[in-house]
Order: sequence, then C-alpha cells, then structure tokens
Amino acid sequence: MHEAKGTGNGLYYRIGYLNSNLAITWVTGTNGVKYESGMNPHLTINSDNQVVEVHQVPGEWLLHYRQGKISVVVPGSSGINFQQSHRYSDHGERPVVAFIGGQQVVEMHNEGGLRFSVGTLRPRDPA
Repeated sequence: MHEAKGTGNGLYYRIGYLNSNLAITWVTGTNGVKYESGMNPHLTINSDNQVVEVHQVPGEWLLHYRQGKISVVVPGSSGINFQQSHRYSDHGERPVVAFIGGQQVVEMHNEGGLRFSVGTLRPRDPA
C-alpha cells in the first residue's frame, strides 16, 4: 500500500508472492491498483484475508476507513474487494490500524495527542 508520491491524490495497493528465487512477483502489476484518493494509508490483514484500511483526506483532518477482502493470489485475478469508505473522525491525522485477534481491531491516530479506538469487524455491516 502506498500513496502517489507527494500528491495525496491517490492510494494504491499491490499484491504479490515470493517466488522460488525469493523475489516478489507482483500479480497486480508493478504500479499497483488505485483504490481511493487520500494520504497516510495504513492497512491490516487477518488470517481470513480480511482487510481494514485507514487513511487521511488530503488537506483536511478527516479520517476514513474501508473494509475488504483479498481475493485469491493468482496472476490476472487478484485484488482487494473493498467496501465503501466511511468517515470515522473529523479531527485526526496519521492513522494506523491493526487486528488484535480474530475480528477485533484497534485504530490509533494523532489528535493533539494519541487517540485510539477498539472495534469489531463486521463484513456485512461495514459502518
């Protein structure tokens, strides 16, 4: 996952695997797949290939998250099936997120000091 260099306009992800030479083969291409406009992206993945991504809106203090699932990692058909983006904070920056067991997620961000939230992933209810 990365941000378009210095622009804050595009967020991209890449999916790959280690081949027999221990080099990464990028099944989503070398440039990645654009999925959102934003900056400061962070992503966590659990053992069921479920994904939670957080990011900041460029030029603002708004924070958003997305849920998704990684499809099978094979050339030509891999990707992250993201659900709609949801705003969860009006006054934050530099968010990070991590699974802390099963469906439990912790999110942290700067808001004049460190703030955090703990929640439960519900794939059928992304809000």
